[in-house]
Amino acid sequence: MKQVLEQSFLSTYDQDPYAFYRQTIARQQGGGGDPGEVFWDEGLKAWLVTSYEACKDVLKRDDTSFFMPERLGESRKVLEQAQGGPRQILLMSGDEHLRMHQLWLRMFSPRRAEEWRKRIIRPIANALIDRFIAKGRCELAADFTSLLPIRVIAAIAGLPSDDDAWLAECKRLNDAVNAFFAARLGLSQTGDPAEQQRVNDAAIAASNRLNEMIMPFVEARRDSTGDDLISVMWREGREALADFGAIEARAAVRVMVQTGSDTATYAMTNAIHLLLQNPEMLKKVREGGDEIASRYVEESIRLHGTVHFRSRQAIEDTTIAGCPVMKGEAVMPLIATANRDPSYFANPDAIDLERKTPRDHLGFHYGIRMCVGAALARAEILEAVQLLLERMPDIALDPAAEAPRMRGWLFRAFRPLNVTFTPGTPVGK
Repeated sequence: MKQVLEQSFLSTYDQDPYAFYRQTIARQQGGGGDPGEVFWDEGLKAWLVTSYEACKDVLKRDDTSFFMPERLGESRKVLEQAQGGPRQILLMSGDEHLRMHQLWLRMFSPRRAEEWRKRIIRPIANALIDRFIAKGRCELAADFTSLLPIRVIAAIAGLPSDDDAWLAECKRLNDAVNAFFAARLGLSQTGDPAEQQRVNDAAIAASNRLNEMIMPFVEARRDSTGDDLISVMWREGREALADFGAIEARAAVRVMVQTGSDTATYAMTNAIHLLLQNPEMLKKVREGGDEIASRYVEESIRLHGTVHFRSRQAIEDTTIAGCPVMKGEAVMPLIATANRDPSYFANPDAIDLERKTPRDHLGFHYGIRMCVGAALARAEILEAVQLLLERMPDIALDPAAEAPRMRGWLFRAFRPLNVTFTPGTPVGK
């Protein structure tokens, strides 16, 4: 029997979703009906997958039982234009995707991320903190977390990482591209075809402009022997794809800029917000060194990771946790509920620095589409948290300013982050 949710997940659009998640988990355990792990959402016309094991099963079957719906529908051409080309890694499948995924994992290896942490991440983070440290207050989301990841990815890729205007334009254009994905998920609210077309046109125009901004750097590194990621992508991309060229290299850079503009930014914002909500935990992290801070980062990603769900479509008749799913039906693994599943995590809503397997969450996906930038994201969040606590040991939310609330949909973060601290001295002075 199909189990139907009374409230649609759509109701959480740009709202705090945690009451919905708690109700869904309670329903999973049998509260208010039969227990289950897969529920029909009539508003979304999709199956919501809620448990850790069932979500992991769906992610494990990426490209065999489930595809991203945008890769199947008539909007494929628009998606390719918005994403910078048809052979961008997110749009690939099969052996091509496997080879490119392995290449990306090598480029963003934990060893490289640790080397970037001190050489690139810390200096950039210090320079950003220097801009506001003497003021004694700032809005961290605008002044720090939205700026750090894109500067870091620009620095390691070989893009102009210290050009504020260039980076701001990249972020503005990337936001226009992201609006396309929100609309594709049925969230234009009005359902107006003219509005959908406007969003499509804006995304394509923004994508074309991003291509123009990035291509000169791609072409300049075509035969480079440097260690920047554009040069590395040229060299190793030719080994992964026989016909690898400038379009493929540019598409790869577009993915780097995209993740540097949103996912890493939101994860960092949430990690800092969670810490500011818990002074006792803040003290532990400040005094505990890398081991404690690293464990805290994993817990923050588990509890408040950037990506709250995945959007998939069944490409065959199948079952999920015993629930029949027909070919063509939409499936949405709710990562945010999976990571708080009490049948898998003890004390699921608590920050537990003693978990035996702290990385055993789905915050960075799972399987063949596991996030290739996970090591870099971990290094960025770890360095940002430790450096802020080092330079602003009494940092706290500003009680006189607007309080943070969770915003967004697929990507979510607590904003604004208005904070106060004892004014300090820029390290460059």
